[in-house]
Amino acid sequence: SPFVATVSADPGQVVVTGPSLAATPVGKTAHFSLNNVHSALDDVEVAVEGPGSVPVPAQVLEKAKNTFGVEFAPRIPGEHRISVMLKGTPVPGSPFSCKVYDVGAIKVRDTEKGIVGKPVTFLVETSKAGPGNLEVTVNGGQVPTSAQAQGSHTYAISFTPKEAKPHMIELRFNSEDIPGSPFRCEVVDASKVNISGEGLEKVPVGRRATFMIEPEVSLGTPEVKITGPLKKVVHSSIQMPSDNRYLVEYVPVDVGDHTVEVSLGGVTVPGSPF
Repeated sequence: SPFVATVSADPGQVVVTGPSLAATPVGKTAHFSLNNVHSALDDVEVAVEGPGSVPVPAQVLEKAKNTFGVEFAPRIPGEHRISVMLKGTPVPGSPFSCKVYDVGAIKVRDTEKGIVGKPVTFLVETSKAGPGNLEVTVNGGQVPTSAQAQGSHTYAISFTPKEAKPHMIELRFNSEDIPGSPFRCEVVDASKVNISGEGLEKVPVGRRATFMIEPEVSLGTPEVKITGPLKKVVHSSIQMPSDNRYLVEYVPVDVGDHTVEVSLGGVTVPGSPF
C-alpha cells in the first residue's frame, strides 16, 4: 500500500522573495513570491497598507506546487506595509516595508550652461517622489559630482567641468531613469577671449580711454573693474557696438598705474588684471 506523509503547514518555513518587497514604482503592478508553502491558497493572507494605513488591494495566485505569487498596484508614493500570514501566523520577515516611489514627480532645474573651471550647480527636488536613493553621474562617471541637501527634499548637485564640450548628466532614482535623463549641459571656455585697445596701455589723465573685449562664445556682458593708483574705483561703461563685441570706456583722473580686471561669466580671463 502507498506510504502517505503528512506535511504540516509551518509559517516558519515560508520564504518570501522579490524586489517589490523593498521598493516599487507607482502605477505598475508589483510582484513577490511565497515559496515553501505547504498549505492551501485559502490559508494565505496578504494585507498591503499605504501611507495613512490606507488598504491597497492585493491578489494571491497559486503559481506552482508550494509556491504562490502576490500582486498589488500602489497608487501613491510613500512607505507601504506588507503583512504576510499563514493560517493567522506571520511568516518570517513580516511585516515588510516597501518604498513606493514616483520618478515622474522629480523636478530638475538649471542644467543648461556651464563654464570650464567654474562649478556648475543645479537643483533636484524629490518632495513628491516618495522615499528612495538619488544617483547622479556626469559623462559616465568621468566628472566627479557632489550633492548638498537644501532642505528636506531638495538637493544641490555640483560638478566642475574641465573641458569645453557638452556634459551629459544622468539622474536615476531607485535605479530608475528620471524622465528627461540624460540632461545636456553645454560647457564653454571663458578664457578664449581677445582683449585689445589703447585703453590698456598709456592713457592721458582726463581723457576718454577705450578697449575692446571680444569673447569667442557668448557669456553675457563682461564684468570690468578699473582701479586707480589710490585704490579708488574708476567708473567705466560698457557698450555692445556689434554682436558679442564689447566696448569699454573710462576716464582716468589720477596719474599712476591703473589695474583693469576683466571676467566673463564669473571667471577671470587670462592676463587679467591688466
